[in-house]
Amino acid sequence: MRNTVLMTSSTWMKTRPGSARFVFWAPRLGGLAMAAFLALFALDAVNGQPWTQTVVEIAIHLLPSLLVLAIVAVGWKFDWVGAIGFTALAFLYAAMVWGRLDWVSMISTPLLLVGLLFCASWRARVVSHRG
Repeated sequence: MRNTVLMTSSTWMKTRPGSARFVFWAPRLGGLAMAAFLALFALDAVNGQPWTQTVVEIAIHLLPSLLVLAIVAVGWKFDWVGAIGFTALAFLYAAMVWGRLDWVSMISTPLLLVGLLFCASWRARVVSHRG
């Protein structure tokens, strides 16, 4: 049986050509873009209320974005965490808003795509280091 050697993402990047760079960067940038997209929904909390209440509502609206950023941060080093985390978020959100296909297509589909990209990044790194 072959041994599987797992290297850190930065070490792996130094040894791989251009297509591997895409596989490495696509899920990370996609996750950051998803976090920025979800952060836009925090603007919904600004509606003329006192500033103390507005700050609390903005903080609550930013929680999903912070969760996505946390998964990206851990997934940056451990691709499998990003793959499982984003895929789980996609299915969890789809289950929460069951019946709203428009919401699922705008939120869950990009989350699932980023999860699959993290899975591809993880797989590419593992396969390239079998020895």
